[in-house]
Amino acid sequence: MPDNVSKPFREVFLICVFTPDGKWTRIGKPYLKKEIAHSWVPVVKAAWHGMRTRTKRVRVPLVDGKPTAAAVKRFSDEFQIDLS
Repeated sequence: MPDNVSKPFREVFLICVFTPDGKWTRIGKPYLKKEIAHSWVPVVKAAWHGMRTRTKRVRVPLVDGKPTAAAVKRFSDEFQIDLS
């Protein structure tokens, strides 16, 4: 894809912890590169006393370079992240 054509989505990476209540919970902010998100896993794992962690890839659909209304609602409800 040429550099001057924008992608229809943006990928972000989240760090999630498997909490004692049996749910995956997002920890920290979204990262634009997997390597950066993954570098925080040992810190999060130590802070959460060895709980299981994972790096989750999430795609944010874009229209004219801005997140769609559905994406804003999903990130607000599911991950408590403000995309606006």
